[in-house]
Amino acid sequence: MSVGIRHDDLRRRNRAMVISAVRRAGQPSRTEIAATTGLSHSTISAISSDLIQEGILAESKGSETVSLKRGRPQVGLCLNPEAAAVLAVVLSLNFLSVAVIDYAGHVVAEEQRRLDTLTMSRDELIDECVAIVRRRIEDPDLDVQSVARIALAIQGITDSHARAMLWSPITPQTNIAFADILEREFGIPAIMENDCNMMAVALRWRDPDRYRDDFIAILLSHGIGMGLVLKGELFTGTHSSGGEFGHMIHLPGGALCRCGRRGCVEAYAGNYAIWR
Repeated sequence: MSVGIRHDDLRRRNRAMVISAVRRAGQPSRTEIAATTGLSHSTISAISSDLIQEGILAESKGSETVSLKRGRPQVGLCLNPEAAAVLAVVLSLNFLSVAVIDYAGHVVAEEQRRLDTLTMSRDELIDECVAIVRRRIEDPDLDVQSVARIALAIQGITDSHARAMLWSPITPQTNIAFADILEREFGIPAIMENDCNMMAVALRWRDPDRYRDDFIAILLSHGIGMGLVLKGELFTGTHSSGGEFGHMIHLPGGALCRCGRRGCVEAYAGNYAIWR
């Protein structure tokens, strides 16, 4: 039994490596994927054949180029855009957006709305988030069955385990379990996370050679946020916001921060602090 489990885990890992290699390279050949992943050519052939049959990958005939070497031209593999889609929702100060992103990473539809987040009630904030997602899902051009996940990014302190926004400078409302609310409403798996944590993860996926083991992603806007990666893993701390250095104390008893404390880094370096 244990051998079977290890074999399944290995197979899933190898499949993920192949998909990741295709996503990062665009239209690599099987030979290029083997060189990138270190997997054997026979393994690459078997995995790519399965993924093509499942509709996850496709052969990109247009990528054939005239080779200076003898033999058949290499045929590139690409991600099938129709394999799945993700709804990416971003809630920030006075702004709400949603984008439909296909499996190849292309934005196929989006919507943006201006809101007065600082004065909205809890129910109004939730209703706006649900409504903007509903409009995308009800778009006749979108295959709802292809939507694999709803992902919500938000500025502030989050708890990814509780799937909730605990506190955010964009609203006086607290402890809103956005992920559970969206999942119940649409029956689609949902996650929510601090926006800077998502930025750090995205950077690592986009350029793993540059963003590999230890790095930080800093967002300077109305507030200050940070995503922290240590030893190749996102560092989240107890409540998924371990990198929130904007609310570390810079000067005890200093300027008043939006979080209610005094002396935070953000109270001196956030754009509202600079304006002040």
